[in-house]
Amino acid sequence: MDDILSGADDITTAKEMQRQLIGLMKEGCFHHYKWSANNEELLKDVPTENKEFLFYENDELVKTLGLSWRPKEDTFMNLQEVTVTITKRTALLFISKLYDPLGLLQPIIIKCQNDDSKNLAINN
Repeated sequence: MDDILSGADDITTAKEMQRQLIGLMKEGCFHHYKWSANNEELLKDVPTENKEFLFYENDELVKTLGLSWRPKEDTFMNLQEVTVTITKRTALLFISKLYDPLGLLQPIIIKCQNDDSKNLAINN
């Protein structure tokens, strides 16, 4: 498992979730190496070498699940590389990332592309 994202309404609930998660992962012989939180109190019991985000460093981004997260502000960003040449393909790729950020429609798009290429082969 790479990343776990979770949230809670208050610190007490978050600490309880953190305690349960650590216990559950220990039962499976897993160890979490990188911890991040938007509240310093949640990272108080985590060793410094296991913290991915340190509150005393300014404006730090944490990358998780393909998104960039700014813990101090608790905001998510989707940073994209800017391509020099804009083509129909890159425009469609950008639009699909907006409407389908997890790529759930990708198998459907690939199937349609394969069907179109078969039609082209028949017509030629």
